[in-house]
Amino acid sequence: MALMSMMVFSTTLNANDGEPSSDSSTDGEQAKPTPVWVTDFIALGDGIVATCADSLLLRPAAVSRFDTDGHRQSDVYSHQSSAWTIAAIDGGWISVDYRGDVTVYRGGEHKTHEKAAGRWSRTALAAGSRVLLGNEGGEIRVWDLDGEKLLNTTKVSDGMLMDMAINPTGDRVAVVTSGGTLHLLEFPSLQPGPVYAVGTGGAGAVAFLDDQTVLVGSNDRRLYR
Repeated sequence: MALMSMMVFSTTLNANDGEPSSDSSTDGEQAKPTPVWVTDFIALGDGIVATCADSLLLRPAAVSRFDTDGHRQSDVYSHQSSAWTIAAIDGGWISVDYRGDVTVYRGGEHKTHEKAAGRWSRTALAAGSRVLLGNEGGEIRVWDLDGEKLLNTTKVSDGMLMDMAINPTGDRVAVVTSGGTLHLLEFPSLQPGPVYAVGTGGAGAVAFLDDQTVLVGSNDRRLYR
């Protein structure tokens, strides 16, 4: 049996990297630093790259590098609003923010494509030169990395798309929604396939265990396969 190790990160960072704030409250106590959320991350090389956000969704937020112990090392670039998802691509990564802006990072440089995701996107999935962007309007938007353009848009659900996964063979995509449904689509055509109701709440995570078996994490605190 293969063993998997898990490393737990703190999901709260200090915006000022732990330095005391110069502001004071009315009673003379030192003001607390603004909490920052780690919304998504990928392992890359000998470290981790993560998207960040805070409670004000339209406030600029960073994509940051961390070491393998979860300590923030540096900010790579900033989004105009909270950054919510990141996906590895050949030679770098893409990140998406609350406004739907997509930033592509390659070769030490980054370029932002405004509104490429259309709306707030919680999930992104890279497949070769294409990136699938799942947004709050229930759409998958396919972005062409090489051509830097939108290829097509597919309406999947009325609910927000929460997570996506592609099977090992690469010919099927699984999508879960805030409405608690699992959608299976052919890839790359994105032709719709079976739809399943999962659990009693929204579904937040999905993964293929093999070409035919899908694992879904539900808001009712259960896993379904």
